[in-house]
Amino acid sequence: MDAVLNQPTVITDILSGISVVVEDEPLTPEDPDNDQKCTLWVKEGDIYTPDVTIQLINSLPSGVYKMIMHDRMWRATTVPVKTDELYSFPDNLTDVILSEVEEFWDKKETYEKHNIVHKRGILLCGAPGCGKTSIIQLLSKQIVEKDGIVFVASDRDSFFGLVDNIKTIKEIEKDRPIITIIEDVDQIIAQFGGDAGILDFLDGSRSIANHLCILTSNNTTDLSEALLRPSRIDLIYEIPNPTSDIRSSYFEKKGVDPKAISEMTKATDGFSFAELKEVFVAVQVMGKSLTDVVKRIKEPFKSKDYLHKVQKIKGI
Repeated sequence: MDAVLNQPTVITDILSGISVVVEDEPLTPEDPDNDQKCTLWVKEGDIYTPDVTIQLINSLPSGVYKMIMHDRMWRATTVPVKTDELYSFPDNLTDVILSEVEEFWDKKETYEKHNIVHKRGILLCGAPGCGKTSIIQLLSKQIVEKDGIVFVASDRDSFFGLVDNIKTIKEIEKDRPIITIIEDVDQIIAQFGGDAGILDFLDGSRSIANHLCILTSNNTTDLSEALLRPSRIDLIYEIPNPTSDIRSSYFEKKGVDPKAISEMTKATDGFSFAELKEVFVAVQVMGKSLTDVVKRIKEPFKSKDYLHKVQKIKGI
């Protein structure tokens, strides 16, 4: 017997004319032990639908969220925040960014006095693993402590969900500070085939007040001048790889023997935070040779032409 499939449901955003096609799950018998028991009726006009117990809250708890499509509806779900690498370093640039954002939140009344929408756009760019994520985590921690909320978009779907719901979110969370984080904005633009949606989100019909938007990018070469202009992207920070002082501080905070810190700091010149973590794990946890680990990280592949290797082995 053939499986019966529901027809795909098309959800259309009336304002933008964008449609999202959501494929329904096949109609298959469900495990009765996993069923949620219906305990109430949901009334929509003259229609009553059995539903599970729900809890209504006036506002989201402070924290980090992303938008997901579930059961043909956009929903906010919590995002776990990793704190194992959340350190404060003797780094003037990180302090400058944190101070700049703190000042922005404190200037809300001044913005309103001058009839300016209280919003700001910041682009953090740099090589993968340079520390952009750590700065974002510090900024998120900062705003959560102020009873704010953070929304993360890391791909096309989560960004679409954020754009589609940002006005509704703001209607519910009228006076709360909101940070939206658009990770790898260059890749999201490529997935959309253009940056019109992001421009509208930053400074168009979807822009909101009391809002800080942080974008990250590992490759800014294809970002348009329209995106990078002020009122969309107001501040651009290029995050370098950790300096000698920061690398030394990192190993100190990880509990490395002070006698070994100097050698590890010198050997890791130009390394990113991600690479520093691998050095720590491989040397201090796994007991590998510092020289071998550093060499492996600097020269991960002798050749990246895997297809050529396969052809050569097979005699093609």
